[in-house]
Amino acid sequence: MFNTIPIAPKDQIFSLIQQYNNDKNPDKINLLSGVYRDADGNVPILKSVHRAEMELLQEEKSKDYLDIEGDKNYRECIPALLGLKNRHFDAIQTPGGTSALRLVAEFIHQFSPTSTVWISNPTWINHHNIFKAAEVAIQEYPYYDATKKEIPFDQLLASLKKAKAGDFLLLHTCCHNPTGCDFSKEQWKTVLELVTQLSLIPIFDNAYQGFAEELSEDAYPIQLFAENSHKLRLQCHHNTRCTSHFLIRANLQRHRIYEILHHKLCPNLLQHLPETLHL
Repeated sequence: MFNTIPIAPKDQIFSLIQQYNNDKNPDKINLLSGVYRDADGNVPILKSVHRAEMELLQEEKSKDYLDIEGDKNYRECIPALLGLKNRHFDAIQTPGGTSALRLVAEFIHQFSPTSTVWISNPTWINHHNIFKAAEVAIQEYPYYDATKKEIPFDQLLASLKKAKAGDFLLLHTCCHNPTGCDFSKEQWKTVLELVTQLSLIPIFDNAYQGFAEELSEDAYPIQLFAENSHKLRLQCHHNTRCTSHFLIRANLQRHRIYEILHHKLCPNLLQHLPETLHL
């Protein structure tokens, strides 16, 4: 059997990183990964992370299993970090950003198999792979005009108007990957109106909160949608999701600390979503 398994194609980004590592040019600059680097090109361990690790070493008393939804104290801190003032949100810890998105994809595949996920063109290269692997249908909406170096907003809206009620809309909260071009606040309000009008379900990929402006400002789109959740008329099958990445914000790439944040307006969904996501 193993002789017939095809060799997987090389990851484009990691292939470029390998080329970068092999390059002897002393003036080379690594712009491949969205992580903080110092003047020498290194990814430093932040002082705050050092202090937190020391506290854990001194205070941690067990390596027993966590609750299946993840560390309770960690999960309870997520809404506040996103600037969410109400308590209508719950978080589920995941072992990585890719797995957070994959769990959302599996949830869609299992409970809304006729839905389509609308993904920006361009986007993070792995978005397509994640949803395709879960057998979720994908459509693209135009996001960037390389000639004008701007978002073709009218074209974007026209494309999304083809979506049907119950489809999912994948949005980058800030620092859009790979363009770095984000919606203005007025454009976010227009997107909210469209999502409301078409009964779409937003998914926020919140990979780079704090890298554009600051934590609260970068979470503005999530705050906006949360404040207007009553307009979305969310039912048990219409639920706002956010996958948030701590490892990038705190330069903790190798620790893979992520979570899924979901709006808990429906008691049925709140009861069954955690159990569903750890299948």
